[in-house]
Amino acid sequence: MNLRKKTLLTIAMTAVLATGAQTALAASTELEASNGSGANDTYATAEGYSIGDSVTGYIGTYTDADVFTFTAQNSLYAELYIETAGNYSFTVTNKATGEHYSDDGTGLIDMPLTYGETYYVRVFGLNDKGKEYRLSSFHYF
Repeated sequence: MNLRKKTLLTIAMTAVLATGAQTALAASTELEASNGSGANDTYATAEGYSIGDSVTGYIGTYTDADVFTFTAQNSLYAELYIETAGNYSFTVTNKATGEHYSDDGTGLIDMPLTYGETYYVRVFGLNDKGKEYRLSSFHYF
C-alpha cells in the first residue's frame, strides 16, 4: 500500500472513531414477549438502536412488526443485515426525507447515512412467525 493510501485510510479511520462509531460489537435482546405484544411495534414506540450493535428479536404473530430507531452519527455508509430461520424481511425509512430501503427478501441493506438524520428499521414476517432473528449492522466507507 502506498503512502497516499495509508494516509487516507488513517484519516478515514480517525474520522469514524471521532464521530462515535462503535469499535466493538454490542448485543442486546429486544424487549418483547413471545406473543408479539412488544412495545416497539410502531414508529412512535420504536426501540433505540445504534449502527454497530446487534439485537435479537422475535416475531410473535403474522401481523407483528418490530421497529428500531437510530440517529446517524456520521455520513458514512451502513450495512444492515438480518439472520433468522424465519421468512422475515426488513426496511429502513427516514420519515423526514422520504428515503426508504428494502432488503427485498435478501436479508441485507446497504445504504448511505446522513449525519443527524433519524432512521427507522422495521422487521416483519413474510407470512411467517414464531422464530427469533438477529439484526446487526456496521459502518463502512
